[in-house]
Amino acid sequence: MDIIKSYLNQDNYSGVLVYGSHIDEITEIFGNILLIPLKSLYHNNYIEYLKDFFATFNYKYADYNLNTFNKDYSDNIPVCYIISKNDKTLSGISEFDAHYQDSIENAKLFLALVSGHSAFEFFKIAKINGKIFYKTELIQYNKLHRLWTSNLEKNHFIENAEKTITNQKFAISLFHDANKEINYMYKIARYFMVLESITGSESQSKNHIKSFFKNNNYSYEMNLTNNVYNYTLNIDAIEIAGTIRAKLFHGAQLKYKHFNNKISAEEYELIVKYPEDLSRHMRDLCETAFFLKNNQMKTKENE
Repeated sequence: MDIIKSYLNQDNYSGVLVYGSHIDEITEIFGNILLIPLKSLYHNNYIEYLKDFFATFNYKYADYNLNTFNKDYSDNIPVCYIISKNDKTLSGISEFDAHYQDSIENAKLFLALVSGHSAFEFFKIAKINGKIFYKTELIQYNKLHRLWTSNLEKNHFIENAEKTITNQKFAISLFHDANKEINYMYKIARYFMVLESITGSESQSKNHIKSFFKNNNYSYEMNLTNNVYNYTLNIDAIEIAGTIRAKLFHGAQLKYKHFNNKISAEEYELIVKYPEDLSRHMRDLCETAFFLKNNQMKTKENE
């Protein structure tokens, strides 16, 4: 416990509660990050939800059912406290988050490696120059609403989705994993790999994917105006995402020199600062590519 006290007594540290990854004992990594296993996340809400679910569908249950459910859930959501310390004096929250981002990411990757499960943040503790701050870290469960102009359009979408699941299962599994990724730059790289799978790219992936969209009369360009942060991006999404994928996949640290013949330094800084925009665009391209591939396959079947 002395090592925990030594971390908590620091004037500056970042603390993050994560769930999903199990670790057996207190472990220090990289000399400045402490991983502390805690008791499992409370699961009462699961049981209460099931009670409401049974009532909604008029399912019958007994006390022994609830006892079984309680036992099943009791140790099912492991929690770990990540503490990353540093002696550097920081001026504010924004600088603080940027400073500790890599350390927290390294800790989550370590947990993933030793436990075989991803770690999801749900609460943050920041100690800055001796003062404690708290912040909830919400999991983003995006609600994507589909607007149909007709039942025909809705049925066509469902049929397309069914064909995608039947004919492109591996690409769908890659897409599923990419959607779960939390780091937006990694997410961009993963979506590019999905496009490689969908289009059957074996070499010159960027050119192959671009040709796929061109041959299907669909633009892969990203033309975005962000009114919240007041900036505009008009870029070749496949070129940039492909470069990100290539550099990350081969273990390189992303730098502007990798992109200087493709975009300006200002555009690069915007992508790095707001990667969620390119990530969303790549996600949309993946969905479109799935359906375009279905149309290609249907055309070949009818020939």
